[in-house]
Amino acid sequence: DENPRSHVIDSLISDVKKYMGNGDFILIMADLNETITSQENTNNRMLDAGLVNVMQHRLNTTDLPKTHKRGSAAIDHIWISASLTNSIYKCGYSPFNFIGNSDHRGIYVDLYISEILDADIFNLQSFKHRRLKATAPKLVNAYLKLVD
Repeated sequence: DENPRSHVIDSLISDVKKYMGNGDFILIMADLNETITSQENTNNRMLDAGLVNVMQHRLNTTDLPKTHKRGSAAIDHIWISASLTNSIYKCGYSPFNFIGNSDHRGIYVDLYISEILDADIFNLQSFKHRRLKATAPKLVNAYLKLVD
């Protein structure tokens, strides 16, 4: 009987090694409910596979801020390919309850996309927000013609 959690982590590490071996970039964001020094050793296994813990790298410490209200350490992490560390623009944590009502704080990383992608980056056209108003017969009729 293999532990399901261990199986998932083992499969993830195996896939990371496979895709990194193919030259792919990797970015993993995970709520693993384990610290970077936990006995599961997932953080060190990610590092050995060629990934970098973004917050550990950026803050230059293993003493990361807690990411769960009742916790005492970071249990949510972001790992990226070591070759992407120079592409980090910003990263950080949001305050608890900043977005929604969660017992975890948000964690983010912004990357310089132009350093990662090989193609020209085009500005997307703005999307005009349109809603169908069921109480406006003119809009309903126009909608019905479109879907008919």
